[in-house]
Amino acid sequence: MSWLQGCTSGGACNRGGTSCTGRSARSVIIGAFVGHFYPKFGVELKPLGDGFIKLVKMLIAPIVFSTVVTGIAKMGDLKVSAERLQSSSATSRRRS
Repeated sequence: MSWLQGCTSGGACNRGGTSCTGRSARSVIIGAFVGHFYPKFGVELKPLGDGFIKLVKMLIAPIVFSTVVTGIAKMGDLKVSAERLQSSSATSRRRS
């Protein structure tokens, strides 16, 4: 779990002083190199890549759902919020 903590703090990772963006770019370059110079080995790695894509797709729906539900839950009662907004704008008009 400690390897993840550095990546969530604005991009600066604690692993060798490289950023998450730098490691991702390096991985893409290595993947292109393997695919160009060792195409048979690249084809053998296809199931690994397909599994990764399926994993990402599987995680997107719960993340979006939980974000929407959390946002709706934090809104609270809209009638009370509207009344607070009206009273605060009326208060600020009186001060001017």
